[in-house]
Amino acid sequence: MMIIGTSHIAASSIKEIRHKLDAFKPDIVCLELDPARLDSLLYKTKEKLRLRDMRDIGIKGYLFALIAMYAQNRLGRIVGIQPGSDMLEAYKLAKGRKLHIELIDQPIGITLKRLSRSITWKEKWHFAADIIKGLFGKGMAIDLTKVPEDKIIGHLMAILKQRYPGIYTTLVTERNSYMARKVIKLLESNKGNKVAVIVGAAHVKGIRKIIYDHFGIF
Repeated sequence: MMIIGTSHIAASSIKEIRHKLDAFKPDIVCLELDPARLDSLLYKTKEKLRLRDMRDIGIKGYLFALIAMYAQNRLGRIVGIQPGSDMLEAYKLAKGRKLHIELIDQPIGITLKRLSRSITWKEKWHFAADIIKGLFGKGMAIDLTKVPEDKIIGHLMAILKQRYPGIYTTLVTERNSYMARKVIKLLESNKGNKVAVIVGAAHVKGIRKIIYDHFGIF
């Protein structure tokens, strides 16, 4: 098994995915996508939220999704890369090589619904304060064209966990568990096959630990 960490808006991710798949030659490729997200990437349909979606995912999940979509699209325009290009490239490469493809991410509707329940008032105040800091203060310098180094990812995840424990649990911990369980099931039912797991870099450490703990690998 190989786990490949990517940045959803970094051009270097696309090159790295191609290089690592060529070198590893997997039989199965797992992607951090759900069917709805894959469809939006394949058919270039913009992900839209309607007011009626608020009823299903909750007002906090709805507002968070709007902000996240705006931020990711804005950063994508800055670096000239469409958000999700890494996963789309991986899908096309796997499809072109006739490899088995597994979509392992939790459905976005479930994630947003759980997010709406988990965000506390304290986290909302932190969020407002951090937006103001981002607008008027100096933040950490990150090269958006490259996948962040492990040290930077670790630092950012530590901040997220401290200031936004509810968000961290929903977006990172729970999804790590969901994706790892799907990979474990796949590995157990496809022994002898080489599996490549392609996920955002922030998920690599957590998913690897769950999988290695399950199989007793250290």
